[in-house]
Amino acid sequence: MHLIKLPYAFFPQSKGCEQAPDRITAALPPMSESGSTLAVQADGISGDGDAATMDQRIFHKAKGAFQNNALTLFLGGDHGITYATAKAFAQSFPNPGIIIFDAHPDCSAAYRTSHEDLLLALVKERIIRPENILLVGVRSFTRDELLFLREHRIKQYPMKEIAAEGIGEICDAVMGAAKDFGALYLSVDMDAVDPAFAPGVAVPEPGGLTGRELLYFVQRLRLLKNLRAADVCEVNPVNDRDETTVKLAAKLAAELCV
Repeated sequence: MHLIKLPYAFFPQSKGCEQAPDRITAALPPMSESGSTLAVQADGISGDGDAATMDQRIFHKAKGAFQNNALTLFLGGDHGITYATAKAFAQSFPNPGIIIFDAHPDCSAAYRTSHEDLLLALVKERIIRPENILLVGVRSFTRDELLFLREHRIKQYPMKEIAAEGIGEICDAVMGAAKDFGALYLSVDMDAVDPAFAPGVAVPEPGGLTGRELLYFVQRLRLLKNLRAADVCEVNPVNDRDETTVKLAAKLAAELCV
């Protein structure tokens, strides 16, 4: 596993997220839940520079990592880092697809002005085809965002559906949809988790996944043979309580690092 720390908060509302990569790395357990010892090659980039400079720096760092063909885990930073890592991913693998765990669909009209427009950028710039985008855990969106998802036929598994159908059924459906992608990228915005279990995020939303439920998803998705990259974003230690969110993010990272 190649772990890359991306200590950058692109947007004012995410200030504090730049502290997360070091805090998460320091909290990594020595073993995964399966009993496997973590095998991690860690490095990172400098967090100094404006947004355009950082986009380029992250893009080139990710592109170099993908050339080594090892599973790569990026630790953000806010969710803005995924714009550059996903772009590098899409240029490195055929028929790329992405699973995004997020409380928000991130397709607001404020294009490239906040962390709430990631999905909009992926679609508008044709980085990843809409049919290869899967949203999990969404529970807060505007009318315009809902119309955007419907217009582009983006598959979503909202919290309401997860609660009604059961986590096992939904995970089966997500894996069934993702297994045929040429290469899979898994992106985890920690606000997908209910703030009772992950209070240290930029935009907390009630009614989300438990920490155990997100671990269940990640442990199963890790088994997909086409998984090539993942990220864990939006941990904000400034808003955290007793490092609850940092520790959960570290546990997720450990499950991806085996």
